[in-house]
Amino acid sequence: MQVGANYTKKMQALKPNLKLMRMLENNGLLDADKLNFLIDLDKGNPQALQKLLADRKVDPMDLPTGDEGNAYKAGNHTISDAEMEFVSALEEVTSTPTGKATVALINGDWDDASKEAVYREPKLMAIIDEQRASGLYDRISGACLCRRRRLRARTDRSP
Repeated sequence: MQVGANYTKKMQALKPNLKLMRMLENNGLLDADKLNFLIDLDKGNPQALQKLLADRKVDPMDLPTGDEGNAYKAGNHTISDAEMEFVSALEEVTSTPTGKATVALINGDWDDASKEAVYREPKLMAIIDEQRASGLYDRISGACLCRRRRLRARTDRSP
């Protein structure tokens, strides 16, 4: 039981760093060379600054100086807790034997309101996947389709 407690404690400690990892991944920065370059830029390495200017084709003479140069505001590239929870649930579901098919079903067949509900409550993906694996989802969706067909048939016959 102690091992489980330590695992949970370690995962809780890692949680903020996982968000940073996701942010780096979303921006294509999980490459060691890119990170080393960014670290060199942060430390003010003149060669790194020259490389950045050359790679981005920026003329240093066009850069503002003095107080004008302090106008930079960093963009917000952080990952929300909701996005982290969704991605974590998505990864967990896609690791099951039926998970990829479940995600394809949700993505392809469901309406936008239902997809939004899954995004707001990511645990629903695991529930749907379990129901698909057990066959319950197919029975429920089949019954719903039969009911819709019967209702359509009634409305088609009504005067």
